[in-house]
Amino acid sequence: MYLTQSFIKANDELCTFEKHVSAPYFRRKFNLDFLPERSEITICGLGFYELYINGVNVTKGPLAPYISNTDDICYYDNYAIAEHLKLGENVIGVILGNGFRNPFGGFVWDFDESSHIGPLCTAIFLECFGKGKYFSLETDDRFKTHSSPVLFDDIRMGCRYDARLEIDGWNLPGFDDSEWDSAIPCEPPKGDAKLCECEPIHNRRELRPVSIKHYDSLAFARDTTAPGAVADPETVRKNVYVFDFGINTAGVTKLHINGISGQKIIIRHAEYLVNDEFDILTTIFLTPEQRKLYYEYGQCDVYICRGGNETFVPRFKYD
Repeated sequence: MYLTQSFIKANDELCTFEKHVSAPYFRRKFNLDFLPERSEITICGLGFYELYINGVNVTKGPLAPYISNTDDICYYDNYAIAEHLKLGENVIGVILGNGFRNPFGGFVWDFDESSHIGPLCTAIFLECFGKGKYFSLETDDRFKTHSSPVLFDDIRMGCRYDARLEIDGWNLPGFDDSEWDSAIPCEPPKGDAKLCECEPIHNRRELRPVSIKHYDSLAFARDTTAPGAVADPETVRKNVYVFDFGINTAGVTKLHINGISGQKIIIRHAEYLVNDEFDILTTIFLTPEQRKLYYEYGQCDVYICRGGNETFVPRFKYD
């Protein structure tokens, strides 16, 4: 196992509230003239990553490789992947989320001023063994990169996804990436390279709503969470559905929809009802200068439909 310091990036842009920068795709095709008996890949993806081998998501769990101050520690994950490889062309695919590499949504704790903030980057080392042969590769400018349908992501402020921008087959052999940009080698973060030994995050339960209510119009915030609170007219929205899952928990919302291309679905989250009505103030604390920002982004996911039967699970965040 080798914890490579050969990092690559897509560009130097940082996602912010003022400027949305999409999560970058990376892909690298390679050819094998033998079927590996053993193969492993080690990856550091900052902030968060998803790793695909020939289209199969092998990531150990959501929000990998788990949070660290990359001025101190950079976590790597190791995977045995021989079962996913084949003779001929193979493909490594990665998508990166902001995580704590760019924690701009944590401004209430001044995380947006952290010294370790920088462009999203990844370092990968692959080894294959079998029939007396050996093959290896690591991240360099032969990796290709492209923007993804994840237009915006923040661990606290949600995920915005435009399914019309999906690139079919981007992580599969045979895909033409000749129009993609070459990845850019970059300096490694300051932190020590360390294998992550944390237990993976797992989806332990899939909850269904205990009730669903429709409103022609409804406000999503009030002036307080006290009895008699007054709805803020700025937050009134039309054609609203409130899903009550019966418990207070942490997780993400899975959306199933038979959508129309370009249709926008906005999903907001709250912990409990206020005066029997939905209110985002149960999950956030507002000051006057933060109100407009939280109304727009606070634990809010946005999905733009491709058209047809679709499923959306937001990436690189939780509620």
